[in-house]
Amino acid sequence: MTYGIIENGKCINAIEADVDFAEAIGAIEIPDGFWIGDYYNGGWHHEKPQPETQSLGQQITDEQLERIEMGQAYTDLELAILGG
Repeated sequence: MTYGIIENGKCINAIEADVDFAEAIGAIEIPDGFWIGDYYNGGWHHEKPQPETQSLGQQITDEQLERIEMGQAYTDLELAILGG
């Protein structure tokens, strides 16, 4: 079985080992499609997972942009009505 050596959430090396040895050193089984350079934080990812605070910040920004777009659509509609 192939296992990843994880450091700071990133797979830095891969080894072939039996399950007992892998568990003893804290290695994580690497599923098909993932390899060295991918990330692990309870699940495998190709891109570095965003910290929760960064995700929340992105959600707030997305909501603000959506409100701006809705406001612009409303303004465009008002101008169309006024313009006849």
